[in-house]
Amino acid sequence: MTTITHAFCLELSRIVTVDEARFEYLSLSGENRERFHYFCTNPDCRRSGVRVFGVNDYRPLEDTEVFKDPHFRKSRDVHAQGCPWEAEDVAPIQGDGETDDDFRQRVAKAKVSDFIERFTPPGSEAGKDVAGNSRSTDPSTDESRRNTHGAPSQRHHEPGMRSTTVLDRLVTSYRQARKRLTSDELRSIQLHVVGMGQIRLVDYFKPLRFCSLETRQRVIFGGARFIRRWGKGVEFRFYDKLLHRREGIEREHYPVTLYVSPRLVEEARHSNYFEEILKEPEKRRYFTIYALSHLTFSAKHESFSLVVDDLKSLSLLRGPDKEP
Repeated sequence: MTTITHAFCLELSRIVTVDEARFEYLSLSGENRERFHYFCTNPDCRRSGVRVFGVNDYRPLEDTEVFKDPHFRKSRDVHAQGCPWEAEDVAPIQGDGETDDDFRQRVAKAKVSDFIERFTPPGSEAGKDVAGNSRSTDPSTDESRRNTHGAPSQRHHEPGMRSTTVLDRLVTSYRQARKRLTSDELRSIQLHVVGMGQIRLVDYFKPLRFCSLETRQRVIFGGARFIRRWGKGVEFRFYDKLLHRREGIEREHYPVTLYVSPRLVEEARHSNYFEEILKEPEKRRYFTIYALSHLTFSAKHESFSLVVDDLKSLSLLRGPDKEP
């Protein structure tokens, strides 16, 4: 059966992905939080009260062996006839006029439960595509007004092409692709980035150790250790170091830090979400950081900085606990 990627959340009164639900839940005050409840997105199923369960929809993302990515799970409730989430998976067949490359990409994407094909980076004109065409909303849910995550209306509530403005959701899609696809399949699939166009998924995500001051418009990622909190802010230091050249001469490797200022956290609408991720950070062996950002170098401090201007451009995954 088709993997459920969207569900109707009773508490939010709208259709959500599991990452949107997780974000909204963790953004609530800790004293007022209760687990969300979900129904199937199909109108007939919803009227009949067909339940869907959220798995790990109440926990921050983690980069550990035992943690499973957030997802929706079917209940034993019987879905209405014709519900798209009850469609049986069938072996893909190459369509007439479909190129071999397009067919290979389609087969590879089908192995990822919620593969994101279109991503609108934070700060882009989310309501327009590359050509500047306006994007209609779904009047049945009116998500353009209700979605406090700042994402545009999700028009693809049923199996098919999926798009997002949420970096966490894109990161989850990328991590699943790395786990489930062969190296050839992973290198073949494309991502449409609004404002940039088509790019290979593996090229849009760039390990920090391969980055430089010229790296732009990429999701830079790497492992880092927690250094200290600065009020509501935080500082991390990456395990990887980078070479710096002055006047064409290679110099030694310099450390790379990420500093998130208290002001950046305080001004964010989802500061509670950020605080939830950073509960007792000193107990974590490491964090895995994904950021839509760029690097700067300070000659005075002899170090690189990964610069983040918006918390929506930052995705933090907690590593395992330190040994007692």
